[in-house]
Amino acid sequence: MFSLLLDHLPESERDEAFALQRNVASLTGIYDSFEAAVTLFEDCSGPPPRLDGDESRIDMKKHNLHKNWRFIAAKSGAMSIYEFYQIIHSINKSIKKCPTLAPLVDINERKKSAKLFDDAFPKFGGIRNSLAHGAEATSDNEKILRHALMPFGGELTILMNSAIIGNEFCITVDGTILGYLVSRESVDKLKAALDALLKALQPLQNFRRK
Repeated sequence: MFSLLLDHLPESERDEAFALQRNVASLTGIYDSFEAAVTLFEDCSGPPPRLDGDESRIDMKKHNLHKNWRFIAAKSGAMSIYEFYQIIHSINKSIKKCPTLAPLVDINERKKSAKLFDDAFPKFGGIRNSLAHGAEATSDNEKILRHALMPFGGELTILMNSAIIGNEFCITVDGTILGYLVSRESVDKLKAALDALLKALQPLQNFRRK
């Protein structure tokens, strides 16, 4: 568990260092939530369930329930990615406000973590409001046109207020399609970004006032 020796820091930096410590610790929980969401999505993505005693017929009630669970899992995973994104930015702000600790950060690993995350989940910073307030995106025509994707010179308006296409969760935000692949590969990529960040911050735990 990530832990700092707060008593060894200047008093003026301790509150920010405590926030840094808390945010770093929360990243593992966010990753665990993302992995759980992807696992639920995968568990509900198998062949349609069959009626008891009649393998030739689909149990539509269970099938629709599984579809809803897949959607809930994919949307939950998207929120976990966004939370991870926000926590990273909070960590970066805290580091800037802790001049005693800032020089100890492994810059190469920090950059590696940022690149791994950005490559796996590009432009995810803009997805939060659309996920949390999806109904607002369709509350009037002006908002629909703002968020919608309009190919073919605007002759066709496409608004995805959260959708699953294959194994990809998609949503349109400000005329752009955002989303992520709900897969074990995405779990591995988020874990790689987390591991690189924890490695970058590891030296901070060793700081002791002389």
